[in-house]
Amino acid sequence: MPPGQFKWLIFYRTHRYCGLCGGSTHYVPEETGMQCHNCDHMAYPRISPAVIVLIEREDHILMARSKHFPDGAYGLVAGFVEAGETIEHAAHREIKEEVGVFRKGPELF
Repeated sequence: MPPGQFKWLIFYRTHRYCGLCGGSTHYVPEETGMQCHNCDHMAYPRISPAVIVLIEREDHILMARSKHFPDGAYGLVAGFVEAGETIEHAAHREIKEEVGVFRKGPELF
């Protein structure tokens, strides 16, 4: 089975019936979703957008540390984008939460 295919199989299996009316659904390839035969409701796979931030100053990189990390392990600032949040806002929030730094505006590339 190709990598990532298992998650699709689970999605199809758990969305055989409409969450609104209970009708049976069918796969719509051009939408990558399941559509209800009765009410036409579309169900899409859940996605989890995330951000990762590299904070540089001169020739230094700011790394984050969690109490859950093994000794000596550090990582870049990262986290999930919350519902209704822009990617930029998520980046600012994660920077503040993880390392307590306030940043004016990230340079995106």
